Amino acid sequence: MADGVLSIKSTKDNETDGEDINTLHKGISYRKFNRKYDLADDIVVKDAKLENGLLTIHLERIIPEEKKPRVIEIN
Repeated sequence: MADGVLSIKSTKDNETDGEDINTLHKGISYRKFNRKYDLADDIVVKDAKLENGLLTIHLERIIPEEKKPRVIEIN
């Protein structure tokens, strides 16, 4: 992540190009892709994981004290 832009990029390894003798069916074709997302200034990427072909990215919103709502007592 640089300058508030989250980039997600997929590349294909040459080692996986050949057919594996243990693979019966590959399913969806594998394609390269590149996606970019503009994030707000107060969004932080905590972590990311790839599990069972699903990419999960955990984002957290960090709100500075001056932007948090305040409670004002009325006399």
